[in-house]
Amino acid sequence: MIAATEGVTASFVREWVRRTIVTQLSEGVAEPVLDEARLRATLEELTRQGHRLTGRLLGGT
Repeated sequence: MIAATEGVTASFVREWVRRTIVTQLSEGVAEPVLDEARLRATLEELTRQGHRLTGRLLGGT
C-alpha cells in the first residue's frame, strides 16, 4: 500500500485520511479507525483512473 502512494502530495494523503474517516462516519461508525482495510479501500477509490480530484491532488489536470 505504501508503494502506491510514492510521490503523492501531502494534500493527497490528507484527503485520503479525511475520506476514510468521513466514509466511516457516513456509515454510522461511532469511532472511526484508520486500519489497513479501510485505508486500502479509500486509496483504491482515489486512485481509480479518471478520478478528477485525484488528478488535481497529484498535480495533474
